[in-house]
Amino acid sequence: MLTRRDNSFWSLFKLDYSPNIYIKKILTNIDTACLKYSQYFSKKSMEGLQIKQIRNLLIFSYNNVIFWKEKFENANFNPNVDFNKLEDIQKITTISKTELQMAFPKLCSVKNVSEKNSYLKSTSGSTGIPFKFHGDIGMLNRRLAIRNRFLDWYCGKPRQIIKIMKSNHPGLESEGILFSYTSPRELEQKKFDLYPLIASMPVILESLSSFLIHLAKLIKNDRINHNIKAVIAAAEPLSPEESKFIKQSLGCPVFRSYGTKENMTIAQECEFGNFHINSEWLYLEIVDERGYQLPHGHTGNIAITMFENKIMPFIRYLVGDQGKIIPGPCACGRTLPILTFKGRLKEIIILPNGKQSHFLEIGPAIWQFTDKIKQYQVVQETEDKIVFNIVSESEDFFKKDIKDKIIHDAKNILGKDTDISISILKEIPIGPDGKKRTFVSRLE
Repeated sequence: MLTRRDNSFWSLFKLDYSPNIYIKKILTNIDTACLKYSQYFSKKSMEGLQIKQIRNLLIFSYNNVIFWKEKFENANFNPNVDFNKLEDIQKITTISKTELQMAFPKLCSVKNVSEKNSYLKSTSGSTGIPFKFHGDIGMLNRRLAIRNRFLDWYCGKPRQIIKIMKSNHPGLESEGILFSYTSPRELEQKKFDLYPLIASMPVILESLSSFLIHLAKLIKNDRINHNIKAVIAAAEPLSPEESKFIKQSLGCPVFRSYGTKENMTIAQECEFGNFHINSEWLYLEIVDERGYQLPHGHTGNIAITMFENKIMPFIRYLVGDQGKIIPGPCACGRTLPILTFKGRLKEIIILPNGKQSHFLEIGPAIWQFTDKIKQYQVVQETEDKIVFNIVSESEDFFKKDIKDKIIHDAKNILGKDTDISISILKEIPIGPDGKKRTFVSRLE
């Protein structure tokens, strides 16, 4: 349990959010200060906070959301008396994206949904199942505070955030400068609009991984002087080789964040390369196929319970990724749990012999030529046929020895009998959400 001092401290988090921009800024600064303190909480204090947050969410959901009231009653679960420790959340079954789609109208609070206090968004479908969801406007200041905390890990103040992405995320509209680019080609055409900004005051550059790789090549080739202090890669996988390439090209550290549209920022990378879970924002479990929690160090499905969304509560929600929580401390000194993840469950290559490999496992075959590749995509046409679609930076890539090297290395991973070919394209289409589809499976 939290001490009286901690309870008083965390009561700051219960302040109502005002539409006044100046009051919002004050509350966000208070939230940020609280989060900088709580990132060093003891395990006991953090668990006490999470128990309190989850209990409040469960009681609210039971009283206000038809879906959760029915689900709790079917499980003979009364949140007022049956939730006393974190493990008790397992009395509630996990919920998948398919269930969310089917139950959408009943998932929303019967009292609180309006244009004034909620917003409607849709996921990109990168897990194979896009769906619409309501977000709670009241949680957006907390989102900005979470973000301010991890930005402080990377770069002091003053700083400017430059976001290269299709559109702003809810709650972050007032932060930094948005460059709305929808493809690497458009980025290249408008690069001279960006160059003056990155040469002025210290900046943190944030974008999709594929955009950052392309931009690093442009800056390097154009020999642009810049003042980029850190780079944040989000929403797409970034290999160690690609991260190293960006770091060497721009001369600054590269950090990654992990999140989803519906749960926002789940974890972010510290200066020692570990992903820390935002435990004040959500409760993350690693569960087996039956929804039971796995011990730390074991890989399983990631389930999220988000504390702040009272418009459409997410409780034990399977995000479609796999990962594991790493026991032990981090060299950075923060006590927030460490997460490693394998990626989307839909990004699995299935071979005729029954073997399954995540597509990132064959990534090193391609990543060794990061400096020569503009875009790539792995396509599984059939169980025994894989195609690498590649957009090349150089005519050297058409050489037979490079193609043979990629195919040889990929077969060493997937098996000698796998039919692997390379298709050189002029462009790989970007998805409607602005993300590249790095893996495509045509298996039914």
